[in-house]
Amino acid sequence: MGFADRFKIMGDIAEGAFKRVAESEGITVVEFGLKRPPIKRFTKLHAHVRTMPDYLCETNRLFFCECKGCGARGVKIKLESLEALQEWNKYHEVQVFIYNSKADKYVFVSMTELIEACANAKVDRFEVDKKEFYQIPLKTFTWLDMPQGVQTDASF
Repeated sequence: MGFADRFKIMGDIAEGAFKRVAESEGITVVEFGLKRPPIKRFTKLHAHVRTMPDYLCETNRLFFCECKGCGARGVKIKLESLEALQEWNKYHEVQVFIYNSKADKYVFVSMTELIEACANAKVDRFEVDKKEFYQIPLKTFTWLDMPQGVQTDASF
């Protein structure tokens, strides 16, 4: 699958997995961030707007949730995304939900844990947009099995 095809569904699989986990854990979820809006100059938006967390959530506390997908090659976090999420974390705690579609496993990572993981990760650059990202090995996190009865589209 090429980048153009991946872009059409980018984030959808991880967000779907998150919604299913949230339902099983009793997390109230409200869509918050921009999801591929039909704005031609989207990249010209300020990074703080462009990188709004995906969801506002409530359990016994309020928090933002940013969903990321990954596969067998590890977790990729853009440097600009990490910086923006740190800013959002000043307003409400940010939890990053990472879904490994190949293993059908997930993990919630706090900003403190994510910053530490990035500090120990190598930096690489995407071919398409040339943006730098942290390449975090899968073994960095303790992965959880998706809840029983929760199905996700792991075709990506």
